[in-house]
Amino acid sequence: MNRRGLSLLEVMLALAILGGALTAIGMLVRLGSRAAVESREMTQAQLLCESKLAELTAGLLPVEPGGPWQFDLPEQAEWVYFVDIEPVPLPGMVQVTVTVAQESETARIPRFFSLVRWMQDPNVDLSDPYAAPAVTETTNAGP
Repeated sequence: MNRRGLSLLEVMLALAILGGALTAIGMLVRLGSRAAVESREMTQAQLLCESKLAELTAGLLPVEPGGPWQFDLPEQAEWVYFVDIEPVPLPGMVQVTVTVAQESETARIPRFFSLVRWMQDPNVDLSDPYAAPAVTETTNAGP
């Protein structure tokens, strides 16, 4: 028997294999897309946290605990930050923790990122302890 072409069983098997492969590829694309969004959000959280901590360290913002505080720019509207201050064993220093969190109803898993830095306590005057004390002149008014 001389046969040309494919049987119906062979065509159905090839279509089943193609459908399975397309399903697997679609799941991988969706997983990759979700990982890319998560990575972008975590990178944005890290950059916002670093910039806010740099502003606190430079003295552009007052170092006071609390939050949530909004960011200034409209594209950062879904992000807020918190500041926590704790004492450390070193006199005149404090541990400042800045946490950036995502406040969005659309986010399935809200992202957050924290950074910790030791810095000079803004409430303590750390003048040079080895500096000579100021000398005031006194005059003796004698008889």
